[in-house]
Amino acid sequence: MGEPTPQEQAQQDQAARAKEAFNFFDRDQTGKVKITEVTNLIRCCGQRPLDMHVRTTVKKLVEDNKLPKDLADMPANGCVTFEQFSIILDDVTKVCEGIDAYKELTQAFNVFDGGSDGMVNVDQLTEALTTMGEKMEEQEIQALIKEVNVEKERMVLFMPLVEKLVGKRAAQ
Repeated sequence: MGEPTPQEQAQQDQAARAKEAFNFFDRDQTGKVKITEVTNLIRCCGQRPLDMHVRTTVKKLVEDNKLPKDLADMPANGCVTFEQFSIILDDVTKVCEGIDAYKELTQAFNVFDGGSDGMVNVDQLTEALTTMGEKMEEQEIQALIKEVNVEKERMVLFMPLVEKLVGKRAAQ
């Protein structure tokens, strides 16, 4: 048994990173983490999924009997073991390979960029995020907006918001 191939080494590194992140999120050392924390946990493992990608994946895995049925709607009191998390992580990784969340969010924000200056109105953005698509709670939006500069007339540059949601884009 010689040295692992670069692909095997990458898989071992990802598995070790996943276990380390899982243990960090398992604050009470119960061997489980809340299902509601899975998206952030996956992001700690180097992936950049949107919450809707994780929710869709969990529902599909429940339908395929790979996860317990009580996790289908990702209830606030639901928990997953490391093995269950690994199944979710593997599936999300496959799903997200062909998805560019950075590009998708940039295109979505462009819809609200009336002046084509890279800025969006905070009030319009808040209304859209709380009423359409994957709805966010208003306090989540306010926490996100608090981290970026709000300009005159309640306008905000949207690229810093995109970077907060999915991370900085690697140079192409």
